[in-house]
Amino acid sequence: MRLAELSERSGVSTATIKYYLREGLLQPAHRRLVESVAALARLGYPCDTEQLLPYGRLAAQLAVTDLDMVEEQPTPTGQIEAAVALTVLYEPVLLSLRRMAHAEESARRF
Repeated sequence: MRLAELSERSGVSTATIKYYLREGLLQPAHRRLVESVAALARLGYPCDTEQLLPYGRLAAQLAVTDLDMVEEQPTPTGQIEAAVALTVLYEPVLLSLRRMAHAEESARRF
């Protein structure tokens, strides 16, 4: 996505976005979120706060669970390993669980 388009869709000036990028304030996860929301909006899908808030709440609960698991590790090395494992390996697990839940809910509804 071009900066001008991101600026238009987000309401943030291109100069501000460039500043955020230059200073490292727009981390890859934030950038991916902004780009994805803008793409959804471009395609006409609802993606404002009302639609995103339930997902944000669930993500916050996942973060608590993840960090609880990290804290259970007795050593700093174990905590680092747990953080990496949860970040790298749990994402596909969570995606799979979401897809399984979709299939189950679809079968129930349709």
